[in-house]
Amino acid sequence: MNLYEITDIKTGKTIEPAVTLKQAAERLKCSGSAVSGAYYGNYAIGHRYAIEVIDTAIAKQDPIWTEWEMRRNWFLKLCGRT
Repeated sequence: MNLYEITDIKTGKTIEPAVTLKQAAERLKCSGSAVSGAYYGNYAIGHRYAIEVIDTAIAKQDPIWTEWEMRRNWFLKLCGRT
């Protein structure tokens, strides 16, 4: 499940910072497929609202996990858990 950010194109303000597809559809009074289509088609809903995915999955092979594990172990040692 992704989280979406809804932005008003005319004002440039964020309407909703983090909502699910269903919540975005309810907020904009349209279908979930319209929200999804707007994101993947890179167009605005009602010529006014831009939709952007704000979270992404990180691949298991990404080097960030090595750094995460090193810092996690350091923190656990600091707390006396290992």
